[in-house]
Amino acid sequence: MDMMNLVKVLPKLLSKEECITLIDEFEKRKINATHESSLDTYGEYLKSTFKVIEIKETNKQYNFLLSKINYCLSEWIKHLESYNSFHIPIIKHALRFPHKIRLLRYNIGESIHDHVDWTPFRHASVTINLNEDYEGGEFQFFHNKQIMNLKQGDAIVFPADAFWVHGVTPVTKGKRYSVNTFIESYPEEMIMEILQTYKYFDDNRERKLKPE
Repeated sequence: MDMMNLVKVLPKLLSKEECITLIDEFEKRKINATHESSLDTYGEYLKSTFKVIEIKETNKQYNFLLSKINYCLSEWIKHLESYNSFHIPIIKHALRFPHKIRLLRYNIGESIHDHVDWTPFRHASVTINLNEDYEGGEFQFFHNKQIMNLKQGDAIVFPADAFWVHGVTPVTKGKRYSVNTFIESYPEEMIMEILQTYKYFDDNRERKLKPE
């Protein structure tokens, strides 16, 4: 099976008007936009150059985007079911909690290096393209071996693990806007508590293993 069969593209998930509203929301709050960092595929911790703002539960766009994201996931599950090849109950259990619904903007020269979205509790990523009036800024997998030509309002869902290397090439003209979120199996607060517990036991184990 071609790996790309595991990807689901949903054309025109958002209307032009809905995309413009989200772009306006970013520009209204751009003073609070920040950079983000992540590991590249060679283990280097790199600073990305795009700007990002988070859409929190108190924001009026939150419930709208949450409903669209949940629709993407339901359609992706139907897509995977159609192959009669995967453990769908486990997949459904894993795809329960969107984490960090964000608006992203790439100016000229800005990009995100090749990376993966994997964490121990993260199982999928959702991206929605908000505009087309830019050049460059291509969403790609596997070090540019698979280019995704997303139109305004198109969404893409794909697995988040070590195999799904992806990035966005530098924008050469205009500005690129998108929505992004990660799908996890547990609420973020519970995940942080679990990870802190593991860290506590790991730290204590390291202390016990040190020679006197």
